Amino acid sequence: MIQLLTGSALWLCMAVNNPHQTHPTYTGSSGVLKTFSSIPNAPTTFGLAATGRMFFADPFIDTQKHSRTAFRLSANYTLPFELEAFAGFGFVFNEHSNADTSRSATSFFENSDIGLKWGHKMADDFFVSAFAFGRFFSGTRVARNSSGFSRQTSGPIGQGFLGLGTTYSFQNQWENFPLRLHLNLGYRSPNSDLTPTNNASLANRESHIEVFNMDAYAYQSIVASFAAEAPYHWVTPFLDYSTEYALSTGDDPVVYEHNRHNVALGVRATPHPAVAILAALDLGFNGDINGAGVAIPQNTPWEVYFGVSFQAIGDGLFASEGSVRGRVTDAETGLPLPDVQATLVGEVTLPQVTDLSGFYQVDRIGNGNYQIRFEKQGYQSQSQNFEIRNGEPVILDIALETLGPKKGNIRAKIVDADTGDPIEKAIVQISGMDRPLATAANGESLAQGLKEGTYNMRVEANGYEPADFPVEVFPRETVDQTFALKKALPKNGSCAGVVKNKEGTGLTAVFTTEDGSIAPFGTDPLTGQFNQPLPEGQYRFKVQAENYLPKTIDCDVKAGETTQNDVSLEKPEKATVIEDKIVLPDAIYFDFDSDKIQSRSFDVLDQIVDILKQNQNFGLLQIEGHTDSVGADAYNQKLSERRARSVRKRLIEKGISSKKLRAVGFGESQPIATNLTSEGRSENRRVEFNIMRSQHERSQPDPLPTPTPKEAPVPTEEPSAEEPTMDRLPSPTPDEGTRERESSTPDNAPNEAPAMETAPSPQEFPTPSVEPNGQE
Repeated sequence: MIQLLTGSALWLCMAVNNPHQTHPTYTGSSGVLKTFSSIPNAPTTFGLAATGRMFFADPFIDTQKHSRTAFRLSANYTLPFELEAFAGFGFVFNEHSNADTSRSATSFFENSDIGLKWGHKMADDFFVSAFAFGRFFSGTRVARNSSGFSRQTSGPIGQGFLGLGTTYSFQNQWENFPLRLHLNLGYRSPNSDLTPTNNASLANRESHIEVFNMDAYAYQSIVASFAAEAPYHWVTPFLDYSTEYALSTGDDPVVYEHNRHNVALGVRATPHPAVAILAALDLGFNGDINGAGVAIPQNTPWEVYFGVSFQAIGDGLFASEGSVRGRVTDAETGLPLPDVQATLVGEVTLPQVTDLSGFYQVDRIGNGNYQIRFEKQGYQSQSQNFEIRNGEPVILDIALETLGPKKGNIRAKIVDADTGDPIEKAIVQISGMDRPLATAANGESLAQGLKEGTYNMRVEANGYEPADFPVEVFPRETVDQTFALKKALPKNGSCAGVVKNKEGTGLTAVFTTEDGSIAPFGTDPLTGQFNQPLPEGQYRFKVQAENYLPKTIDCDVKAGETTQNDVSLEKPEKATVIEDKIVLPDAIYFDFDSDKIQSRSFDVLDQIVDILKQNQNFGLLQIEGHTDSVGADAYNQKLSERRARSVRKRLIEKGISSKKLRAVGFGESQPIATNLTSEGRSENRRVEFNIMRSQHERSQPDPLPTPTPKEAPVPTEEPSAEEPTMDRLPSPTPDEGTRERESSTPDNAPNEAPAMETAPSPQEFPTPSVEPNGQE
């Protein structure tokens, strides 16, 4: 039996939850002692209370001895729509006698309450309420003297109460002092029929005693109460003040001193949030029984309250409950965040606060869908939805973002280009940072708190050539990159400058020498700048950029100096054959997100037709469509195929044999410029015309520093097997001659185009977001 009782008690403690730490008042509604709380409880919350009070005095009224003992049972239950029903039943014993006890009387009366309260949350910490309840009395008086005893009864009589209330909570503002303030203001109707004298003259002192015994009010009154409580974990001290102001008193003047005032000082011990043990001392002031027509009951100078109460959410007893828990961290640093408030939105529960490890847990959540909000000063608040099923716990980790711009980190590792060994004490200077960083023994350096965007990183180390690297920072990410430095050559200088077009836009270009003595090098894809360390001497470079006429420059390099040599490349005035490629004076323009060729490109296509008709011995012309990286890969692939087919169709309509034309789409797989800028993306959206060596092979493009294609191009037309072997068209620039690809192709040349496959049937893809320029 003991084990059963112990187990039941443990189950009850685990199952119940009283998030607001509220308990029934003496009347029955949740609140303090006499003052109602305006905080609405969760639906199915119920409370039970058993309260007693006692008083004795000698002398009291008319120098007689008097004692009072009362006991009351009260209960409440929270309905939907923030309504709370409450009720109570109690009885009071009064005993008074004269000094020699020759005359005595005992009064017993019962009272029952039933009412309804509505509470509503107006703001985070402010609540309002309205309430109404009725009280029903019945009483019995037994008088004893030397000649015998007499018995009188009265009632039942009804009495009504109407009122409004407010509550303000400082629990979220004062962490160490969880103060709550409650205010009630209302109206009370009279119940004077309880007095056996039926409003007879109250000059008789016995009538005055009966007015006190039966709590008889022959007048209407305004009643008010104010309470302050501090619900700590184990104890809740409180102060409860109540008063009245008598109305409808006839010819009897009512002043402040006539009305009753009570101040209760008490405490609730809470061994469990749902269980409270009450002890309070109620001090009474004023109260005047004199008057010809109306009597205000005499106030007790003191009265002791004691009791026990239970209040909890019903779902915790009768339904499975779950919990949500997890950790809250800083989105940028990943460090735990303490003092984050986790609040169930729309639920009447106190917010939970994360500890030093960022951990939080909200227990006793019924099955259903919920939303939890996380808030901390200096961080963006964040809400997450979750669902409790069959009482199972939910793990929900949250990363809060700081207010202001999003930031990320760069972890750079500097190594020797030849050996791969880390370089210690290398100086790393990132654009926008005030101070440079130095690498550790492992060659790493960490730059933190950089705003999202693209940066230039310059790296210098003793015995190595300085180098510049573009790096991109993403919000809430740490970018890990390895950068290789070449060892410095003695007596070196450099050839530097910018390769641009006539509009001043930097171009992605490649520098080569005729004898191959210098390894090919390229420009910065973002800016078109180049800065190539070279041994002292004179150099002649051929500068090539996709879809531009090549150009030869001379650079006189001196040791320790930088020779500035800017290069301007131009497109031909009309379509021109350069080695195995037809270079165009302008791009081929299409309607936005379409394969329809714009009329302004017809002249360029006619120039291509003229070239092909003048050189009937060419083998096969491959028409290649390219896009930038905006949009889905598959969609860009299909778009490039359609545009290549559209150009092929135009050339066929102009008299070129379909057997000598092949349309291929490469999508975004072969960029010739960076996709990080609008200018670079414009360069990447293009149509190229390449003379093929054989029917199934594409001529190698110029050695541009472009990335390896992400996927094989899909040809849209297969030429007939009878097509002749291709011959190279003569170049219009005799000084450059025809260049064949050799085995000494530099490492940074793009991979040869992959073998072609039969094109799949077209599919519909969402329209990519592209920039409004000529080709897209």
